[in-house]
Amino acid sequence: MDDDQPLTRVEAVAQLLRQQILSGELAPGEPIKDAELANRLQVSITPVREAVAQLIKDGLIEALPNKRRQVTALTLESATELMDTLGILLTASLRRAIPHLDGSAVAELRTAIDDYGRATDARDTRSATVAFDHFVHILTTAAGNRELTALVDTVATRSYRLLRLGNDSPLWQFWLDNLTAVVTLLENEKYTRAVTRLEKHFSKLTEKMRADERPLGFILQTTAGREA
Repeated sequence: MDDDQPLTRVEAVAQLLRQQILSGELAPGEPIKDAELANRLQVSITPVREAVAQLIKDGLIEALPNKRRQVTALTLESATELMDTLGILLTASLRRAIPHLDGSAVAELRTAIDDYGRATDARDTRSATVAFDHFVHILTTAAGNRELTALVDTVATRSYRLLRLGNDSPLWQFWLDNLTAVVTLLENEKYTRAVTRLEKHFSKLTEKMRADERPLGFILQTTAGREA
């Protein structure tokens, strides 16, 4: 689709709902009711239904028994599995990208990580998400596998919700340190070590998440509150 073309009504509704979910405005576990959304957005119910169906495919909304839907709930287990999956896909992307990463692409990766660092220092979740998305886009473009890119895009989009909801997480610095190290290794043409470092980053990340629930405390407390 041409980026200059206006969004269809379904695309516009899907984009708005996606932004509200990723920002936390629509919280994990919040019920999704087509009629209420249509009334709030001042659109007919048909584009809302189609947009919700798209977000179910993207994993941001989940279908429940009795035709109920809700913003996909986040638990420590689901968040850890999500990060594990993202790690597998990004490591595969980097491995395939290396033969095509010239100096200019590596310089772009450095810029993306520098931007990410400034955003994390400022606790600016929106800018941090944009910077990380740029980093991911460079890797997947260089990898040159459209199916892999589609999978990474879906998983990364769901992962950004963790970044935005956990803007006080000590894991932010852990991400920055490791991704910076990966880029430095690429700049020094130590490609195998760069892949290994990225793979170990996600392995250690999931270990930390399983061992320390504090970075996801807001998620677990919200879930417990709904179940009480």
